[in-house]
Parts: sequence; C-alpha cells; structure tokens
Amino acid sequence: MALPVLFTITVWGTAFAATKTLLNHYDALQVMLMRFFIAWVVLSMLTRKIEKPKRVRDELGIFALSLSGITF
Repeated sequence: MALPVLFTITVWGTAFAATKTLLNHYDALQVMLMRFFIAWVVLSMLTRKIEKPKRVRDELGIFALSLSGITF
C-alpha cells in the first residue's frame, strides 16, 4: 500500500517543476496537450486490463471527451 502512495506523491511533487521547465521550451497549450496525451496512454493501458474498448471509435470518443475538460 505504501508503494502506490509514494509513487503518487513523487509524480505530483515533480509535476510542478516539470511543467515550469517545459514552459521554457513549449507553449502552455502544447504542455497541456502533452500531459493529456501521457495521461490518456497510461489510463488506456490500465483500463485494458479491466475492459477492452469494442471499437477504436469508442476510444477516440473518450479521448475527445477528455479534451472538453480543458478550460481556457
């Protein structure tokens, strides 16, 4: 139980520093899209163990919905 908690703390703790570093090289929109893409890949790998999408269209729909949560 302690290992997942430590992993989460490490990821959240380094996210701020990583974002500040990335903003020196990329626009804010590009950094945001990279973060969403990485999260989508990780969550796709985790959810495939639970339930496989029936079609690629379903997976693309979920990706599109994740983009709608962005506030400008």
